[in-house]
Amino acid sequence: GDSNSEISGASSSHSYTTREYADKNYAVGPVYIASTSDWMELLPRWHDFTPRVHEQYPKLLAEMYAFTMAAADMQLKFALLSSYMVSD
Repeated sequence: GDSNSEISGASSSHSYTTREYADKNYAVGPVYIASTSDWMELLPRWHDFTPRVHEQYPKLLAEMYAFTMAAADMQLKFALLSSYMVSD
């Protein structure tokens, strides 16, 4: 079967996501800023998806891939910003 469907279920909204759409909206990395309500919905999915991703892709950063799959599952798009600077 489709490996993404095995992770999050066949009815998951990201099962129908194209690679281009996923790259545009879900290819992210830290730092994450989200509302409390978004985190409350995202975290259980992220937790559930991580071991399933790791089973299929043990050499991949399973927790990061699971994070983006959880966000896609709830159709939570990211606003990607590159204008931040961190200094000491």
